Amino acid sequence: MKQKVILAAGGTGGHIYPAIAVADVLKKSNLDILFWGATQGLENKIVPQANYSLTTVKMGRLNSNVRKSERLLTLFLLPLAFLKAIYILLMNRPLFVLGFGGHASAPLLLASRIFLVIFGSQMLYQGWPTENYHNLLMKLLLFSKPPKKR
Repeated sequence: MKQKVILAAGGTGGHIYPAIAVADVLKKSNLDILFWGATQGLENKIVPQANYSLTTVKMGRLNSNVRKSERLLTLFLLPLAFLKAIYILLMNRPLFVLGFGGHASAPLLLASRIFLVIFGSQMLYQGWPTENYHNLLMKLLLFSKPPKKR
C-alpha cells in the first residue's frame, strides 16, 4: 500500500500551481497524493485537470475586505471543516501534510497537529492561516529562510 501525502492549496493559481509542481515530484517517489481545497475555489478545475484527487470543504474568508456576513458564515463553517479534516486524516493516515495557502487549508493544518503529522509551508511570507496557527502546530517546516518582519 502506498503512503499518502495531503497537499492543502486553493483559492488562486498562486497557491495551486506550486502545489501541483510539488505533487508531480512526490508522485515519482511512489506516494499517493490527495489535494484538499475549498468547494468554490479554482482548485476544483485545476487539480482534476492535473489528474489528482481533490477533497473539498465549504469555506469562506475572514479577510477584512469581505462582507461581515461572509466572515460570520466562515466562523460557523470552521468547526465543520475542522471535523471533516479530522475525518480525512483518520481515513488517509498521511505521511505528512503540506500547506500552500488559501483559507481552506487552515482546518486541515490545525487538525494535522492532533495526529502529529508534519506540516510544511513553501511560502516566503506566511499567509493568514499559517501565521495565525503556527503556534498551535506541532512542527512547522519552512522551505525557505523566514523573512524579516514587514
